[in-house]
Amino acid sequence: MGKDKIWTEEDTISLKRLIQEGCTTKMIATILGKSESCITQHKRKYGLHCRRYSSWSSKEEEKLRKLYYEGYSDKQIAQILNKSVSVIKEHRKNMALTDMNAWGLDWEEKYIQKYFINQLLSCESMNQAVFKTGIASQTITTKIEQFVKSNIITKDIYKELQNKLYKRRIRFD
Repeated sequence: MGKDKIWTEEDTISLKRLIQEGCTTKMIATILGKSESCITQHKRKYGLHCRRYSSWSSKEEEKLRKLYYEGYSDKQIAQILNKSVSVIKEHRKNMALTDMNAWGLDWEEKYIQKYFINQLLSCESMNQAVFKTGIASQTITTKIEQFVKSNIITKDIYKELQNKLYKRRIRFD
């Protein structure tokens, strides 16, 4: 017989305990001296599941959304949130934050751009725009410049945004 000798009641008890402690299938297989497929088979048999990663808090999801829309890569987001790149990609997909360039979803990107521009147009100052969008003022400025260069916004809209967001404050001494 190979690695997967007879499964005992002790193995079942150990399996349940190790899953509760948060061990992965690979870790459990090593500890019990069984193959990963054997562990998976018994987890299914007893209706047990391993926790692959910790759940996401609403703050983490909000941060992921903001970083994604600010143009950060999955790798950069993973470093900031202290998670693996694969976890970031999977959770981003679960949140419907799909990689628009990979799938060629131009209509979705245009919708996001239009939404962003409308948010900016509804603001009366850069501080309000930063608060409303959750994006840094420099990133907002960069995006507006990109939109002008790409002819996404007209010069009239650009002037309107300049008047609203870049008002010079007059100091009275």
